[in-house]
Amino acid sequence: LEGQVPTSLARLTKLRLPGLSLNSLSGEFPPLLYNLSSLELISLSFNNFSGNLRFDLGNYFPNLLILYLARNVKSLVPYHPLWPMLINC
Repeated sequence: LEGQVPTSLARLTKLRLPGLSLNSLSGEFPPLLYNLSSLELISLSFNNFSGNLRFDLGNYFPNLLILYLARNVKSLVPYHPLWPMLINC
């Protein structure tokens, strides 16, 4: 797969273990995944994702056991509103 995560994935509301590693997917962490509360594993390693992860990610995935994000060419960074204030620390 290349480019953005296909939007059709959002219709798979019972999806539990998507394996999207080792592709050429890119862009921000796929917002459509936030609607898939049944996910137990999210595997997005070895892609080209970038941007910030929601700090409250766990609220969207109550069943999530494993989150693989390693080896993205660009990085996914958890974001918290207080972090910009820590720049001078």
